[in-house]
Amino acid sequence: MTGFAGNPMILTQSNEKKELFAVGSYFVFWGIQMLCKGFGLENGGAYKLLSLLSLLFLGIKLLLTEWTFRDLTLSCCIVFLGFMTWLMSDMLPMLLLALAIVGAKGVPIRKLLYVTFYIRGISFLIVVSGSFFGLFPENGSQYREIFDVFSFVFQGEGRVHVLRRFLGFSTANLASVHLLIILSLFIYVNDNKLGVVHYLLMILVNAILYRFTGSRTSMALVYFLIALSAAMRFRALRRPIYAAGVWAFFGIFLFSVLSALLFVQSDQPQTAWENICQKLDFLLSGRLGYNAYAIRTFSVLLYGGKFQNNWSQLDNAYLNFWLRFGFVNCALFLLACTLHLRECKRLRRHAPFLIFVVFAVLGYMEMSMYAITMNVFLLELSSFLFPQNGRKYPKEHVFKKCV
Repeated sequence: MTGFAGNPMILTQSNEKKELFAVGSYFVFWGIQMLCKGFGLENGGAYKLLSLLSLLFLGIKLLLTEWTFRDLTLSCCIVFLGFMTWLMSDMLPMLLLALAIVGAKGVPIRKLLYVTFYIRGISFLIVVSGSFFGLFPENGSQYREIFDVFSFVFQGEGRVHVLRRFLGFSTANLASVHLLIILSLFIYVNDNKLGVVHYLLMILVNAILYRFTGSRTSMALVYFLIALSAAMRFRALRRPIYAAGVWAFFGIFLFSVLSALLFVQSDQPQTAWENICQKLDFLLSGRLGYNAYAIRTFSVLLYGGKFQNNWSQLDNAYLNFWLRFGFVNCALFLLACTLHLRECKRLRRHAPFLIFVVFAVLGYMEMSMYAITMNVFLLELSSFLFPQNGRKYPKEHVFKKCV
């Protein structure tokens, strides 16, 4: 009689079940995180309980994963950096990013983001519609002077006062970033199936939301992503897009640092440069001035540190990474994203490449670039860092009968 250990078929079936359960555990972890973020749960007892539950499933995934010496060593280094950054800066995003990337080893990322699209899309519709019918509290609204593209084009007056609605989220900008994420996911999972009708619908939805939120950054980036996605249909345009896009992260980081160092604050500009700085600062809603203040006030540390008096006016993700999370984390993050872009360029993976470029641009204006629950596409770094059978982006086979 053949024992369990000697039957290859039984061993194969056992390994498949183990792998399926491990991947399923990660899907549960990620699903809970996406539901919390989609419905705006960021504090309170319910959020803490759900977070602990999700981390339990992440722990199961990590225990059931088979590790090579190389992968285990790399995973320990990534988690160590995340843990050290948490201790130094008292902020969790880097630790959560490290755990999510390490835990996603062997997980079919495309299918995971396919599920993410439906979770975030449905939760967004529920929150926005609920804010109109009183099911979700309208967390706020504000009158604000902004440069309105529609008013500038059709009325010749760019500066207008608009009522910016938060639509159930904590800020109007956050509501718009959620839509950017959802439309990016839509392009990601339907890259080769998009037609003119899809692009027109995305443009329409983006324009409608902009009239409520007045958020220029996300509105412009959605149009930018749509334009890039359409341009990639033309072979002649692919080479310049790939050539420029692959250096997006390092390029925008350098621009963030240099623009902050060269910025001159002046209430009554006397020179042409002071006048340019004042206009750019107004166009960027004061962000240029905040960038300059941060880079001239806080020191660059190895693993990061806390800002004095919990100063929180800095929206630039690159300077936040550099000053709050440290030189080491900033350099490694920029390097990993750039190498990932190069690999996407080599393999002609259009959608991931373009989305990474768009979120690189977003990083100049919003901190969502490095938050794994917002920039969900950072999960792609797991496939890049932990190749399977020599393939950095393997053909996905787990759940092939389920999804």
